[in-house]
Amino acid sequence: MKRIVYFLLGAAAVAAAEVPVPSVLVGGMKIELVASEPEIRTPVGIAAAGNGDLFVVENNTHQVRPDYAGPKSDRIRRFRKGAGGRWEATTFAEGFRNAMVLKIDPEGVLHLTQRDRLVKLEDGDGDGVCDRVSELLRWETKGDYPHNGMSGMAWSADGWIYVGSGENLQEKYTAVGADGRRIEYTPGGANVFRVRRDGSGLEVVATGLWNGFGLTFDGAGRLFAVDNDPDSCPPNRLLEIEAGSDYGFNMAYGRAGVHPFQCWNGEIPGTRGMVSGVGEAATDVMDLRVTGFRKAGLHLMVTSWGDNQIETYGLVNGVRGLEVADRRVVVKGEAGFRPACLTAAADGSVYVTDWADREYSVHGKGRIWRLSGTGTVAVSAEEAVLAKVAVAEEVMDARVAAAVAMRRGKAAATEEGVRALLEKGPAGAVRVAMLVAGEKRMGGLKGAVEAAMGRFPADRELFRTGVAALEMMGLAEGAKPEGQIDGFLVRMVGQRELPAAVRGLAMVSLGNREAASRVLLEALGEKDDAVAALAARALGGIGQKAVVEALRGVALDGGRGLAVRLEALGALSGRDDAELVPLLLLLEEKAEPVLVREAVRTLRGAVGNGDVRAAFERLKPGDFGVQAQVAMVLGRVSPEIRPANDEQWREALRSGGGDAAAGRRVFFSAAAMCGSCHVVEGRGKAVGPDLSVIGRTVDGEKLLRSVLEPSREVGPLYGMRVATLKDGRVMSGVLAAVQDAGRLDLVVAGGVVQSALRHEVAKVETVSASLMPDGLESGLTVQEFRDLMAWLATLR
Repeated sequence: MKRIVYFLLGAAAVAAAEVPVPSVLVGGMKIELVASEPEIRTPVGIAAAGNGDLFVVENNTHQVRPDYAGPKSDRIRRFRKGAGGRWEATTFAEGFRNAMVLKIDPEGVLHLTQRDRLVKLEDGDGDGVCDRVSELLRWETKGDYPHNGMSGMAWSADGWIYVGSGENLQEKYTAVGADGRRIEYTPGGANVFRVRRDGSGLEVVATGLWNGFGLTFDGAGRLFAVDNDPDSCPPNRLLEIEAGSDYGFNMAYGRAGVHPFQCWNGEIPGTRGMVSGVGEAATDVMDLRVTGFRKAGLHLMVTSWGDNQIETYGLVNGVRGLEVADRRVVVKGEAGFRPACLTAAADGSVYVTDWADREYSVHGKGRIWRLSGTGTVAVSAEEAVLAKVAVAEEVMDARVAAAVAMRRGKAAATEEGVRALLEKGPAGAVRVAMLVAGEKRMGGLKGAVEAAMGRFPADRELFRTGVAALEMMGLAEGAKPEGQIDGFLVRMVGQRELPAAVRGLAMVSLGNREAASRVLLEALGEKDDAVAALAARALGGIGQKAVVEALRGVALDGGRGLAVRLEALGALSGRDDAELVPLLLLLEEKAEPVLVREAVRTLRGAVGNGDVRAAFERLKPGDFGVQAQVAMVLGRVSPEIRPANDEQWREALRSGGGDAAAGRRVFFSAAAMCGSCHVVEGRGKAVGPDLSVIGRTVDGEKLLRSVLEPSREVGPLYGMRVATLKDGRVMSGVLAAVQDAGRLDLVVAGGVVQSALRHEVAKVETVSASLMPDGLESGLTVQEFRDLMAWLATLR
């Protein structure tokens, strides 16, 4: 019998922690604290046994800082009620690393996922301490990021264990079952696996996830997962997992999620979409049928680590599958409430682990909460089950179906067959055929892909897919794809018989716009205002003298269309003072107010120049927008009512509309400087997330919050690093996308890279602040802020 040390968790000990209690937002539910540090630190998985015991993963190995004083390994803590109803905490098992999810199988046996293995934990002699660890599944991989390996677990009625996983940061792995069965994985979408309860029969069930943290079966035998989102393509997803399905994400095409060979909600034919978006950093999903909160119309509970809340979802059977009819936030906490995993106890209550801090590094804090009912009448478990009904399968055009079959490997993908689809298929078939041509490196189909792009001039996604396919074909031949593809795009930009929209897509798809400046300048000089405006936009950020002079000439030319002149002014923002001073002519002439407004915004970046400042001081504008800008620059009393806090900024957005076209120019202006860290339409610096499709899936409130509170939630790869060198120097920034083994590269705004040799670095710390500074809104007028938010919402 092993000696066990007990900790008594009485009410006094809990109260002493002075932990803020999250708010319950619905009737019939209450929340109470069960345990907190030091008895539990940074908890993740949790499982309730039939006898009332709680087993909890205490993670002590997640991004450990040098000064962390906690245990050296992850532990499984067991909580049992003792005399007087007090919880007694013991250690059931320890010695783990990167431990994640904990579940009890139908036979009462505890199972644990670590990032690289699934194990069964047994207490053979009944002394309360694990004495047997049996491995059922493992990954052989160099990947070691703590939480993008194996995670969620669920048991089916027919004897299988389903396991969710993450994308492993593009590292290869081999999944190995207990019977030795092996599945090789090359970077792609994350998978849902399954093994039998003895670890045999390893299979891939579905693919195309990003990071499938939580899994659950409902009473009708449906499998659900919550899937975290890529860097630039929110939201997190609630998925119904169907065998053989592809959910669209593929890490081979980058982690941002915006590559045209990826999709997030079934946009590519042959992929499946989500049931619903869910809260940020969703970590677990549970069938409410097994709890005391089952009610007619409510079916699932989800934890949102990033939004500090617990949500419930009511589902209905729609024509094409499940739909959400009722989404509720049932528990909402402060910034320190970080709900992770859920478990249902035998009495119907729900226990929730709480990481207790936004820091990814282990920090010594932790909570366990209990949700229970307050006397409301719930429906029976049987009544809570949403019947599984047959839904109408999407009727695909035969040619689309043929293309999908080729991509899935269910039909031979010959160049002849793919060419036929490119030449005569509908848009859906053409897009999938482009994917096949690119993925199979069918270089002989370049001409067919180029021709297909011209057949659908209004289809932006098909055009982007064609460009990506051509680039991949170039890679197969060992050529530089940028040069080869840009050559094709340059020809397309110069073809005046093509629609302006197609030529504009070619402009923004150019990999090296500086090298293509000649043809862009020719387009800028065309009489077609639509083409010229698109060319002016594409010339933004190019520093060549000829480009600056041409843009300035267009901006000052009263004979050019207003749209072209506005785009030229926007493209000049951020240039050297001397290059902008000639624009002062627009302030002296009686130009249209909207043109003066844009000129002032561009010149604000040069206000340190004496001539510019003097011109601003002389200016007596009648236009309200110009008045507001000048007052801001000169420190005068603003004519507009300036919001004093975040809620007033929200009200300002609600009370007035924005101009999306102007918002694009605000984004790239020296006033906002968004383009110094974010890429949109191929322009900007790739320091933070790519925002090219941010409006597709992020609602207005979440978008607004990310601007007003940039440090509230920072993705793990965009957290600020502070490196202290051995000679005392300090450098900071976000990690560069590609790291050399012998060098540390940190990137700051503007894409500037700071470097140090690894042997020169004493320590690297992650800080909670975002590289994006607070107070962006304070440098913009209220209308500029409205315009900016309006444009971001259009990015789809």
